[in-house]
Amino acid sequence: MTTATITPSTGHPLWNPEAIAQLLRTCGQNALHGRRHGAWRLKGDGSLVTALDIANERLLRDELTRLIPGSRFIGEETLQSCTEDYLDDCFTGDCWIVDPIDGTAPFAHGFPLWAVSVGLMHDGHLVDGGVCMPSLGELLLTAGPALLRADADAGALRSFAPEPQSWSPGGMIELGQAVVRTCRLTLPNPLLATGSAVQAISSVILGDAMLYIGRFKLYDIAGLLPIMRRAGLRALVPGHGEMTPDVRGGAFELAPTAAHRWSLHATARIGWPQTLEQLPDELNDIL
Repeated sequence: MTTATITPSTGHPLWNPEAIAQLLRTCGQNALHGRRHGAWRLKGDGSLVTALDIANERLLRDELTRLIPGSRFIGEETLQSCTEDYLDDCFTGDCWIVDPIDGTAPFAHGFPLWAVSVGLMHDGHLVDGGVCMPSLGELLLTAGPALLRADADAGALRSFAPEPQSWSPGGMIELGQAVVRTCRLTLPNPLLATGSAVQAISSVILGDAMLYIGRFKLYDIAGLLPIMRRAGLRALVPGHGEMTPDVRGGAFELAPTAAHRWSLHATARIGWPQTLEQLPDELNDIL
């Protein structure tokens, strides 16, 4: 445990971008190499899981908790086995929150739109994060108050400054699965639903998409939220304000009795401030 002052703006003094990048790359390559031999099964919540999800999570737990001795760990595939006392303790001190494969459904079916995500939470605030999209060749992570970008396979980390976008009727909108199933949008914009919140929101940061609309769980977004904040993106959750690095700030359902525990309370709109200010009324009326 460290006694240094740690904030979402400055990051964690024990966050090691080079080590995190290498770990993300290793998980990505493990998944790529094993995918053709893998099989998937349905979990109780209807989502898919593969042996590679489980193997990646085990590797992440072992390596990350070594980087910060005494740190705790929350992973999508082992979260249900944690006691309530352990989960309460995760909001004090240092805790890693990971998704070993965000977008298991597209991954398991051979599509390239998936990611590996690692977030570091300190006293309930997500302060650092890294994500890797192996099939797309992209890796993003925080470094102090800055952002770094690299190739997903190899190569040096380099400084990265995203370019904000404004609303455009031709700009790409990325959608979460729940939005696709329940809403009908008649806007002229091209729409894309990929099944990976990390990939979709990363495409906004990288300038390929203009906006993301979707609902996800804490472990899906933990690695990307610190990156979003450094980049300057905002995430609005209607009725619950803004999704911020403060995990307990009200955007997520965290109570043990919550109907959709760990999920956002409502569908988020994520984009650059000027994009969100210019959203057509149709989006706010339908969602």
